[in-house]
This record gives sequence, structure tokens and C-alpha cells, in this order.
Amino acid sequence: MAEATILHLSDLHMDKGHFKEIKIILDALFDDLKGLKDENKKDLKPDMVFFTGDLVNSGSNYDEFGLAREEFIKKLLLPDILSLPEERFFFVSGNHDIDRNKWDEIVIGGIRTKCTDSGKLNNFFDTKLDLNSDKYLETLHNFIAFKNNFNNKPVETNNLFSVHQMNLHGVKFGIGCLNSAWLAFGGDDDRGKLLVGERQVDGVLDEMVLDEMGPYDVKIALMHHPLEWLTGFDSEEVENRITQGFDLFFTGHMHQNKPKSFRGPNGSLFYSDGGTLFSGDRKKDYQGYTILKLDTQSKEVNTVYFRRYIDSRRKFDKDVDRADDGCWQPNLGKKKTT
Repeated sequence: MAEATILHLSDLHMDKGHFKEIKIILDALFDDLKGLKDENKKDLKPDMVFFTGDLVNSGSNYDEFGLAREEFIKKLLLPDILSLPEERFFFVSGNHDIDRNKWDEIVIGGIRTKCTDSGKLNNFFDTKLDLNSDKYLETLHNFIAFKNNFNNKPVETNNLFSVHQMNLHGVKFGIGCLNSAWLAFGGDDDRGKLLVGERQVDGVLDEMVLDEMGPYDVKIALMHHPLEWLTGFDSEEVENRITQGFDLFFTGHMHQNKPKSFRGPNGSLFYSDGGTLFSGDRKKDYQGYTILKLDTQSKEVNTVYFRRYIDSRRKFDKDVDRADDGCWQPNLGKKKTT
């Protein structure tokens, strides 16, 4: 059985003003991941990293993206920790990654108000957004610049989404990075008002179908916001397209680890709602991450390992609040003792 090991991280909120606090969390994270290289835990060494948004605390400051790359991403991928190239680090934008100074209430509020059904939203994607993306995606300018300077080059990209290809153990992975933050401002006011659009999901899936190297064996979608943060009609349609087209779906934003696996008339899907690395107070807030073991043949997640930061020890350990012994086996319908 060929397996792939996925490290799911989210919501770092890198901020120079809080860097000393963030560094305490990151040092504990790096130490915890080094333990995966111990003789008895070799099978937990990640093959790829999914980061589901809010890399920085303020997308208005491009320097914070540089700080996150130097102090988080590069150190995470070092030989003594994960020993992975940047090509194995995949990420999407979150609401903190946008430049709020560029947020135009008239432009963005107008899109939210006018695009009240899929026909109007599809027409907007096909005409106005396609012809004048710089105007409508202006809040993403620093994130886009950071993404374009990253070594993980996609097989297809635009200012909204990107598609990546990765081969592992003879298995071809397709990773679609969807953007749920392009109309975001931040805070609870965004709940139920965001738009992703079936055109965006179709654009990712079309690229995977048309790839000249053949079909993808495993299809994975990344997005920052959970589906319930989209407006009603869009939430339903995007969920249908993701369930029909992808095998796994990773999100962030909620700062909790609550993965689930389900089957329905439109297909089956494993959904991983990631935790957070830092959200302002390391002593009071929840900080955690997950490691997932994927059977690449059945396309099913066999095991999820929950890790939680404990400030009194300044280290990560098993999150026994999430599952017995910090481990869950979805396909067995029961928890596992490691």
C-alpha cells in the first residue's frame, strides 16, 4: 500500500510586533517535527505541506511575507526538520493576507450585492473579472507578488487560483489552490457573504483534465474559509463541485482541528479543517496542527494525528481532547492507540 503523509498547518498571522511570541510557537513546532525523524516514527515524516491561509497578520505590509518565508517556511523545510523543497509547500491566501488599505467598499460591496445567484456570478467571472482582474483583485497585490516569487511554480496560475502537480511514489497529485479571500475584509462580517464561484473551481478541475501528462490520480483542494462562510447559493454549488471533483479538501480560518469524512450522492470527500499556529495569545488560545496518512490507491485518509501546543511545557504533544491518544482512524470508525 502506497501512502502519502500530509502536514496540515494554518493561520500563522506572522507579525513583526509579535515575533518573539510567534518564535516560541515555531521553535516548539520545529522541535516536534524533528521527533518525526526518530527511528520509531519514520512513517510520519511529511511528504508535503498544506498551509491554508493567513500566513501574515497584515497583507498591507509586504515585509511580513518575507519574514514568514525566512523564519517559518525556510526553517520548516530545512534538512534537520522536514527536508523538503519549496515545491512541496502549497498555500492559499486568507483574509489577513489581503491589503485592507486597498479594500474598496463600493467595488467589493457592489459585487456582493449584484451577484445574487450563480448566473450573475458566472457572468461576472466571464466578463468583468476576466477583463479587469487588477481592479477587482487589488487587495491581493502583496500576496500575488509573494506567490509569484515562490519556488513552487504551478502548472496553471492566475491572480485568483493556481494548480500544482506533484508526483510521489508513482502517484500523480493535483493540488488546486482556491481563493476565498478576494472579497474578504476580515472578522465575522464576512460570514455568509464571501464568493468563490463555480467558475473558479471549474477552472482548477479543467486544468487537471486537460493536462497533457495524463489524468491525476489524487485531486486535492485548498481554501482558507470553510464553505459556510460563502453566501448561500455559492456555498451549495462550490460544495457540490468540490465533492464531485476532489478527493480531499483542506481549509483553515476557524482555528480548530475538526476533520471529517463523508459520502453523499455527489461523491465522497475527506475534509480537514485546520488549526492555528498563532492567533494573538499563546497562553490562552488554541494552537495545533494535524498530520494525515493517505492511502493513495483508495484515496482515503487512514489516520489523523492531532498535535497541540502546551505553553506550560513550551512544546507540542498529542491532542487527547480531539481523539484518544491524539489519533483518529476515520475508516475504522474508531480511535487508535499508537
